[in-house]
Amino acid sequence: MAETTEGNIPDVDRSLQETGYTGGSLTSKLEEKYEDTDTWLAIKAWLDSQKTKSVVHVSFGSEAKPSQTELNEIALGLELSGLPFFWVLKTRRGPWDTEPVELPEGFEERTKERGMVWRGWVELLRTLSHDSIGLVLLIAVWERQLKLSGLLNRWWCWLLCTTKD
Repeated sequence: MAETTEGNIPDVDRSLQETGYTGGSLTSKLEEKYEDTDTWLAIKAWLDSQKTKSVVHVSFGSEAKPSQTELNEIALGLELSGLPFFWVLKTRRGPWDTEPVELPEGFEERTKERGMVWRGWVELLRTLSHDSIGLVLLIAVWERQLKLSGLLNRWWCWLLCTTKD
């Protein structure tokens, strides 16, 4: 379990610093580019209720899809970590994908007090720029795009590298 800060909330930033996994967080300038949609307002309300740098953001986009085994392991890790999380979950890569992945039975019920699973599209850069995000799990292509755009400043990330068709 991660070290804790006041209120017994895990300090993702401090505990991961010791392991050497570094990244950055996005700047707040992104707010100027977006309109407040119902989707964003629902997501923002949940993120606003979390402590700064405490939320694990999980998103693999619409092209990469973890295997069912990988998805189960990620879910188990989130559940056992005790950390709050925001998971943008795509269960299939499109209508042609005949093998959707599913969360383990009961996962959402067991984690509903500290996690949000979002099955729709999100404004990824806007969501990642929120102050509550402290750890990011994403596909490698996003990490490169964020670095090239100059938006990377300071968050922790783990990259899923996939070559699946």
